[in-house]
Amino acid sequence: MDAADASFIADAAQPDAEPPDAETTLVFLAPAGGEIWGGTRLIRWRSSAADPGALELRLSRDDGARFDELIAPNASQTFSSFEWDTTRFEDAERCVIRGLPFTPLGSAGEPAFSGAFALDNTPPELSLLAPLEGVVTGTTAIAWTTRDAHPESVRITLLGDREELLAEVSDEGRYVWDTRTATAGAAYRLRLVPTDGAGNAGANAESAELVVER
Repeated sequence: MDAADASFIADAAQPDAEPPDAETTLVFLAPAGGEIWGGTRLIRWRSSAADPGALELRLSRDDGARFDELIAPNASQTFSSFEWDTTRFEDAERCVIRGLPFTPLGSAGEPAFSGAFALDNTPPELSLLAPLEGVVTGTTAIAWTTRDAHPESVRITLLGDREELLAEVSDEGRYVWDTRTATAGAAYRLRLVPTDGAGNAGANAESAELVVER
């Protein structure tokens, strides 16, 4: 047997190497950047791998400096999405997700990164400032303060003989109530419920009895 034949036999005995997948690209579709996420959210991506394998998803809560929190060790590239329970992670303002794709034989590809987003699972806390009780007449300012990183909206309900939605407004701390739309002499209570940018609803804040006078 000559040297060429021996070389051929040796090569044939080796297991097939995994072909390179130079065209593989992983792109995150959500979060794209700028979102405020809380609760259960769908991480979405697009992969151009011809033969996709697992996808490791990790979270950075410091704008990509470290990815030391594991979201999923082996999400499927093929499914193109992963349902993520964000409540298992602490709130942060500059979060980034890293996706590390693998081939079926376990070779790692180039990582991809989501846009930066905020993580918020803390409900807002609202305090009603005025009116708290007594007589209201004409146009009355309803005032409140909200403690939250991402305040968004407040639902204002009038409670009397029945529950009536008064307004749903941006959380700016003030709403002018035209009491002339209410029944003169009737007694009401105000109920305010805040919701933040991640969809977290806070506890009710209510006034004592308010009597409408003309």
